[in-house]
Amino acid sequence: MKERPLMNNRAQSTQTDRLRTPSLLRPAATSMGSKVAMLTAGILMLWAPVDSFAMSTSPAALTFSGTTGATNPPAQTITFWKGGDRTKNWTITASAPWISVTPSSGTIATEQDQITVSVNATGLSAGSYTSTVVISTESFKGRQVKTIVPVSLSLTQSSTATPIIQLSPAALSFSGIAGSANPAAQLLSLTNSSGGTLSWNLSDNATWLTLSTASGTTTTETDSVAASVNLTGLAAGTYTAAITVSASGATNSPQIIPVSLTITAASTATPVIGLSVSSLAFSGTAGGANPAAQSFIVSNTGSGTLTWTAGDSASWLTLTPATGTNTGTVTASVNLSGLAAGTYSGTITVSAAGATSKTLPVSLTVGAGTATTNSATLTWVANTETDLAGYKIYVGTQSGVYGAPIVLGQVTTYQIANLVVGTTYFFCITAYDNAGNESLHSAEVSKSIF
Repeated sequence: MKERPLMNNRAQSTQTDRLRTPSLLRPAATSMGSKVAMLTAGILMLWAPVDSFAMSTSPAALTFSGTTGATNPPAQTITFWKGGDRTKNWTITASAPWISVTPSSGTIATEQDQITVSVNATGLSAGSYTSTVVISTESFKGRQVKTIVPVSLSLTQSSTATPIIQLSPAALSFSGIAGSANPAAQLLSLTNSSGGTLSWNLSDNATWLTLSTASGTTTTETDSVAASVNLTGLAAGTYTAAITVSASGATNSPQIIPVSLTITAASTATPVIGLSVSSLAFSGTAGGANPAAQSFIVSNTGSGTLTWTAGDSASWLTLTPATGTNTGTVTASVNLSGLAAGTYSGTITVSAAGATSKTLPVSLTVGAGTATTNSATLTWVANTETDLAGYKIYVGTQSGVYGAPIVLGQVTTYQIANLVVGTTYFFCITAYDNAGNESLHSAEVSKSIF
């Protein structure tokens, strides 16, 4: 029996081929009927060459240490390499959830590769922990070769720290006016200046004082609590209260935050209605165009806030807007539709809570007359927007070229008289709101006067 020498045999990984046994050799029988000679072949052992790629590492093991509840210990590195120059893929696995490795895979040939190993002690109690980091490669025959690096972690119990309550500011002070809006909330900051965990509770002794939260915990961070006051039902005067801060185990518990509230009496305010005109007078012709709208200004000539309402006593009179606060402009429009020739009178009344009402007399003179052939009557569909103030009519003798507009109130028809015979007129209309904003021009219409 003859053996073939071992090829590339390494101590960490070897492999033996299956034994190969040749068949028995049987020579053909002779014609003389002689016995058949039998030859038994020897057994030949064959050894396959092996490429195990065993890894070398530095260091051979990792040791971490830390304290419970503290920051994790610093990460460490492992450098590894192999024999031979064949490029191989490698992967890293950690056998414990508190171990993480970066990167987790790569390739290696003749260079030295390096990985970073970190441990996370969060949630672990004091004691000793052991595990491994495994570097795996694959031989040319698909066989896994693993290099194991032991990892140990030692955690010691943290020393017990006594919490201390630290507050800012040391007192809270609020001020306001009786019957007015509540003052702005103020922040109370709580910190733990000595370490450990500060579990705090807050309470107050006043119905007009409210805290945004009543409890919490802090270690190194700052907690903030909003304190607010409610002036409802409180008369002018000075009010005091206290916020109590307590924490179990704190060396300076409890702590008291004094709170003061100063309410001053509201000043006496008397609004007074002021009108820019003493009367309004309109005139027109029966069956003719409505007269131009007129405006007047409502103002507060006293103190405080004037919230006013304007109303009228005539069906042919329209006011826009009908309400306002302090200073505002009111537009009065007259509609002649259905009115016969004669003199009409009405009244505009402006009233406000806490103020004396003011009246404004309005007169309308309607003359006799009929529509003439040198006139044009325009009619349009009403605008439905809630802040509509009125309309403007534009007239010109050339398409797209108009003079100053005729300003109207909330009407939907208007007659333009005294047009020149033998002339073609062009008309368009716009709507405007209480703020003076004007819409785009309507489609243009025209009429020739004969």
